[in-house]
Amino acid sequence: MNDDDHSHEQNTAKNVPTTLQNPSLVVNSMLTAFAQSLLPSSTDQQQFLADLQAAATLVNKQKISSTSDNNKSIELNCHVKPSHTDNEDVVPQITQAKRRATHNAVERRRRDRINQHIQELSKIIPDCSNYVKNQSKTVVLEKTIAYVHELRTQNLALVKQTVDAGIILHENNLLRERIRAVEQENGVLKSLLTKQNLLNGSESSLS
Repeated sequence: MNDDDHSHEQNTAKNVPTTLQNPSLVVNSMLTAFAQSLLPSSTDQQQFLADLQAAATLVNKQKISSTSDNNKSIELNCHVKPSHTDNEDVVPQITQAKRRATHNAVERRRRDRINQHIQELSKIIPDCSNYVKNQSKTVVLEKTIAYVHELRTQNLALVKQTVDAGIILHENNLLRERIRAVEQENGVLKSLLTKQNLLNGSESSLS
């Protein structure tokens, strides 16, 4: 190795700490040194170096463009995420509102059915025949319960009367059968008495 090469390596080594701050400059510096050691012609060296510098500049621009695109993508993601979170917040609110509306509709139908049944009861119960819309539902229910108890008491009384009537009818049937049996016995006795009287009368005439 000659002195010029040794000197060139020393100069290159001295420049390393500065060029390490930029990777593109490191590539530039290494390619330049390598080209200078291979190309004998100074004109060719200058042309080659110009081509290398143009290629390094293009690479550097592509890296900067890629970094810029990545930064834009990160910024877009940062802006999109709050929007996504807002959508997640809106969906439960819509679901909750829909559930509340459904529950209110069910409760409204239930109240309407209750009111309709109370009106029907007011038409059946005698004491509530003059039912008006503003009349207390509690009063209607109380009168309905009292009327049901009254009907139950009457029903039990009717059942008891029916049972008693059945017993009396059965006893009457037994008495009728007994009367028929007694009548038959009386008929037999009368027949015997008649025959006995006839016999007594014939014996008296013979004597």
